[in-house]
Amino acid sequence: MHLALCSVHIFCSVFFVYDLRVVEMCKTFQTSVREMSERYFSRLRRHNYVTPTSYLELILTFKTLLRIKRNEVDTARNRYIVGLQKLEFAASQVISSSNTLNIALFL
Repeated sequence: MHLALCSVHIFCSVFFVYDLRVVEMCKTFQTSVREMSERYFSRLRRHNYVTPTSYLELILTFKTLLRIKRNEVDTARNRYIVGLQKLEFAASQVISSSNTLNIALFL
């Protein structure tokens, strides 16, 4: 059970760091779109307007993808925890069977 608790702690700390990276990524989106729009204007003399609605749609799309990926990671984490529990149970059964066999051999 100790391994399962460690893995949960690691995943939770990764999600916290990941949330901070999402904020930085949103800032990068905004600045890179602004820079690309300036380059587009300087090369083609055409304006590219980034409306708040289009930016919000980008963030909503990113949030949707993030939610999907988090669900995938959560599912993988749960499978990992269940696998650890099954391994621990199997190890205890092997020890129990080994003890039973040792007793039977000495009788």
